[in-house]
Amino acid sequence: MPAHPGAVNYKQGQRLLDFSRPEVRAWWWQAHRYLLDLGVAGWWLDGGEGPPAGATLHGGSGSILHNRYDLLRQLAFAEGEAADRPDTRPFLLCRSGGPGMQRFGAAPWSGDINATFASLELQIRTGLNVGMSGVPHWGTDTGGFYRVAEDDGELFVRWFQFSAFCSIFRGHGFVWRRHLPWSYGEHVEAICRRYLELRSRLMPYTYTLAWQARSLGLPTMRPLILNYPNDPNVWDLGAEYLWGDDLLVAPVTRRGATHWTVYLPEGVWHDFWTHQAYRGAGGVTVAAPLDTLPLFVRAGALVPLGPVRQYDSEVVADELTLLVYPHGHASFSLYEDDGQSNAYLDGTYAVTEFTCTADATGCECRVLPPQGDAGFSSAGRSCVFQICAPTPPRDVRIEGAGGTTPDGSAWWHDGGFLFVRVVGHPASARVVW
Repeated sequence: MPAHPGAVNYKQGQRLLDFSRPEVRAWWWQAHRYLLDLGVAGWWLDGGEGPPAGATLHGGSGSILHNRYDLLRQLAFAEGEAADRPDTRPFLLCRSGGPGMQRFGAAPWSGDINATFASLELQIRTGLNVGMSGVPHWGTDTGGFYRVAEDDGELFVRWFQFSAFCSIFRGHGFVWRRHLPWSYGEHVEAICRRYLELRSRLMPYTYTLAWQARSLGLPTMRPLILNYPNDPNVWDLGAEYLWGDDLLVAPVTRRGATHWTVYLPEGVWHDFWTHQAYRGAGGVTVAAPLDTLPLFVRAGALVPLGPVRQYDSEVVADELTLLVYPHGHASFSLYEDDGQSNAYLDGTYAVTEFTCTADATGCECRVLPPQGDAGFSSAGRSCVFQICAPTPPRDVRIEGAGGTTPDGSAWWHDGGFLFVRVVGHPASARVVW
């Protein structure tokens, strides 16, 4: 590629592009446009850490532009995408950037980090700081990039569990074969599959968090201080975090750990795996064998779950599960759009509210009519309320269309949860204990 006249010489034989000049950004995009015809859907922008202090660019000195330089490179791709693919959402995976990069569809990862437990521990604080800096989506090289010691699979599993609750989720590293779950054997592969499938099931919840990031500026990965600012115990707590408002994630970051201590803020929290309830504020120690990530659900949560998909566009049954932990009055507004285009910017999306009101006598769960484009929430969609209930109910009353199980019933109890299926909207299920 011939050098552009906007290239800046800063060392003998070395040049950098002056992305602070609009014509340079346009030229750079033109040099990449042919890749669109080859089917490239997104961009991986490695490097970009900025010019040296002594460089002189159109927009200022290297010292002034060092931390903003890569945003200008990202802008080149965003401007090009907007011109050539205006109906498609841009995606840039970037090693560098800063506040404002989210406007360009850009998300960073934490770079070429060491594959150690100490490095894994640091990633949690890093991700929280990135989110609180205005950049809502972030991730890491799962397993670490540089292998500085041998790993029998334990570090990879613990990192994989953590990455399942990051916006950017990928296995990548210098020795790429050691970032494939099956390279560590069937046991590790099975554990990783469990968390990959959990992430897939959580996609309706996570996609709504992405909508909250765009509409409210909230990160998906949230420090506890964001939700519990009056609790001094969480002011500098960087070992755990909230995934949205309802899930508390406490990654294991020590080799050989079989138990893990977790701080729970005020309220009641349910262990996602055992369903045991704990009351905060205070610390609890829970079992954390290799296949278990300490994960808690807030009492009052309504967490939408979808089916497991092997790929995003896989056609599956039109059914949504609402994981419900009854506590007072609670609600969740599910966001849905086509997942591809920019039509949502013009209001082509739906928001469906789910509510649960509980007291000592029982609870009532409701599906309200969707607001917006009802086509994203079909009138025939089946919804299953999976209600945390250690004992069977005395009565369940369904209003609206009801679904059935193979034995003809519209509800069933498995010893830990009550399942109630309704179809369409509006619909409700009244449970009497």
